[in-house]
Amino acid sequence: KSLNIAEGPLPSLIDGQTLTGLGVAGGPDMGRWIRAVRLEQLAGRLSTRAEATNWVTNKIDPSGG
Repeated sequence: KSLNIAEGPLPSLIDGQTLTGLGVAGGPDMGRWIRAVRLEQLAGRLSTRAEATNWVTNKIDPSGG
C-alpha cells in the first residue's frame, strides 16, 4: 500500500526521454540511472517524477548548478 501498487504495477518515475533531457547518454549509463531511481523508489525515498528528476539532477551536479 505504501508503494501505491495495490491497483497495479509500480509506476516508473523516470524514463529515457527525461534522462536524455538531463544530459545522460543512452546505453549502460541510462540503465544505471533507471535502476538507481527504482531502488530509491522501492526504499520509499522517491515517489513522484519530479522527485526522481530532482534526485538525478542533484546526483549529476551535486553543486546544484
